[in-house]
Amino acid sequence: MFSKPEDRDAAFSNGKGSGVPSIISADLKITGDLISDGDIQLNGILIGDVKSDSLTIGETARVEGKVLAKELRVSGEVVGEVTAGNVALNKGARVNGDIIHESLAIEPGADVEGHIRRQEAPRLKAVATTPQDVSSESKANGSAKPSTSTKPEPSHA
Repeated sequence: MFSKPEDRDAAFSNGKGSGVPSIISADLKITGDLISDGDIQLNGILIGDVKSDSLTIGETARVEGKVLAKELRVSGEVVGEVTAGNVALNKGARVNGDIIHESLAIEPGADVEGHIRRQEAPRLKAVATTPQDVSSESKANGSAKPSTSTKPEPSHA
């Protein structure tokens, strides 16, 4: 009737999880980063970055931070950069930030304020793998941009 403790531990040690999505309900507000190798259904508010294999941002959801996912469905609101393989913006979706994608579908009634850029899958796999990487990457790409000038300094001879 009940599984043995070692059976339960074996199910979690393989890193695959149970295949059941992690659900963040509409009455929950999280301040911090979320990382999952599985699916996340977000209906609440997240102030922070999220990385997931599959992410669904529900109608009542709001994300303020970077979003990284292989599969992304948005019906709610995202304020921040989105990097995903397959992106679906449903009716009522609101994205205020750039979208980097391999495949993009936008339903009538979705709103995007930002740049949209397509990239091949190998490039998407090279993006940061943890929110800490995301944070350090955004700091590196922030105000301290490297000089790209190749002009020699003028000589005063």
